[in-house]
Amino acid sequence: MQIIEEGEQAFYKKIDCYSRIRNIRKEDQLMLFRAKEKIQNGENWRETLMDLLVKMNAEAMALKLSPGLREFYSLLYNNREEIESLERNIKGSMTMLMIFD
Repeated sequence: MQIIEEGEQAFYKKIDCYSRIRNIRKEDQLMLFRAKEKIQNGENWRETLMDLLVKMNAEAMALKLSPGLREFYSLLYNNREEIESLERNIKGSMTMLMIFD
């Protein structure tokens, strides 16, 4: 399942990159780490990423989202159609690679 791992690794790298943003709110950092943890624990990709998108959307609407995370939020939001169809398989992994790499 090397290809599936590649999709997950692209996601992990993106999370790690955004979690190191200067002046990121602790709440935002925890939100990212929880999503990463869920993926590492084998939870459903679609549900995890859609949940992250919903949480980030709520924070953005409340004007609380860390400024450095707006790009990541936009990435999720602009790819929500692809995320809604994600499955933990080779096709899903290729989609994850295209979104997060």
